[in-house]
Amino acid sequence: LDSREVACTDNFVFGLVVAVQDSSTGAPAASGVQLIAQDGAWADTVGFPPNRPDLDAQELVSAGERPGTYTVTVRKAGFRDWQRTGVVVTADECHVHPVELTARLQPAP
Repeated sequence: LDSREVACTDNFVFGLVVAVQDSSTGAPAASGVQLIAQDGAWADTVGFPPNRPDLDAQELVSAGERPGTYTVTVRKAGFRDWQRTGVVVTADECHVHPVELTARLQPAP
């Protein structure tokens, strides 16, 4: 038996942290974005309201303290959907290990 004690923090850690950029300018572009994270039957949708340039540099977060294998989709009006599949969020005895992604959005044709 292992007698080591693990001291976990009270921090709430998100497994997915997504920054959003306009691929043509490289500028942050989170205003008006919707993030959909799915792992099997579990799904979470978060987003920011449109026309809020003050939110462009903010990251979207999901999968709070939830390890799993995710499909991550980012949607924004005027842009093609951005998607990554097989995004694996792992955890130790205390918290998940965040996976940081950058969604580089392509303007819609």
